[in-house]
Amino acid sequence: MNVAEVIEQSDEFVGALLCGSMAARTADELSDIDMIVLTREGGFIDAWAARGRLRGNDSIVFWDETHDGFPEAGAHKWLTGGVVLVECLIAAPSSGVRLAEPYLVVAGDDRIASMLKARPPISRDEMGATGSEVENCYDAFKIAVRDARRRTEEAG
Repeated sequence: MNVAEVIEQSDEFVGALLCGSMAARTADELSDIDMIVLTREGGFIDAWAARGRLRGNDSIVFWDETHDGFPEAGAHKWLTGGVVLVECLIAAPSSGVRLAEPYLVVAGDDRIASMLKARPPISRDEMGATGSEVENCYDAFKIAVRDARRRTEEAG
């Protein structure tokens, strides 16, 4: 079962928005998957407890990131068996999480985006290093492979 199917069949989650390069349709085979999964208002604790169902049984490793300033939001991240990084922000609509374009609704009612406040697009400078060793190594891997591909293409 994929993430959208889990959400559609769940009582804990309201819907999901795909963000970043996947939503912009500029992703390549090395791109990560960025998404926001919304919980019911007041249902963050139950949704957070159910977060493992989102990744299924295909993960190599997973970890969580939470911040004191956002008690009703947290990031659940994992590497799939196909070595794709999935960054899943789980949040209640009133958590303070904001939504930047581009995004696509991939589960739930098409109006779920209106549950979050809008924000300007996220700049590359804002993305910076996260502190997660797995994410930093994954980013370095993507850069190295894309650079090698570019050099190979330039060499003809």
